[in-house]
Amino acid sequence: MKEWCLTVVTAYDFPQIYERVGMRLGHFGCIMLEVEPVPVSEILGAGPEWFYYSTNDMLRYVKGPVAENGGHATLLYGLTPGDNAGADQRESVDELLDGLDLSHVVVDHVDYFPAQFGEPYACVVGKLATDGDLGEANRRLRFLPHIDTFVEYKPHVTFAYVHLDQVDAAVSALGVLAGARLAGAGINYGGSIR
Repeated sequence: MKEWCLTVVTAYDFPQIYERVGMRLGHFGCIMLEVEPVPVSEILGAGPEWFYYSTNDMLRYVKGPVAENGGHATLLYGLTPGDNAGADQRESVDELLDGLDLSHVVVDHVDYFPAQFGEPYACVVGKLATDGDLGEANRRLRFLPHIDTFVEYKPHVTFAYVHLDQVDAAVSALGVLAGARLAGAGINYGGSIR
């Protein structure tokens, strides 16, 4: 496993804390940079049954080749009180992002995150280069009220959720996207996860 995929303690390790205060993990709001669609199925081609779809409500976003309908890079996750938090703060978000160039992101390399909650899948992602304004966008947006569920910012675009036994082959095949420049398609203030 790559260094950036090492297991780190996150808010998901302490669901009881959020339950006590009436918050549901996986239901916080976020601000995302939408990006152009990525033809994941076309790149992977015919072959094994690649894609994984979860029925767990906490993993409602785990739906196979998600980047085919347009992907996103999360700029900040953990907004409170819920899924509409970013939209409610649109003016503040625009002010914080003013002057940053978010017209595109660059895929540094393709890798994966392990599954959550013990399900047999992996999240294949394009880890994004941070030498542009992407990291600065995250730093500025942290001024908004939020719960820091992921302390370290790891900018990425999720390409697909694949069966665990297909992860190495999928990472290898999607490696052709390393160096790809994905056009930004605007800010998603409501943070609705596909």
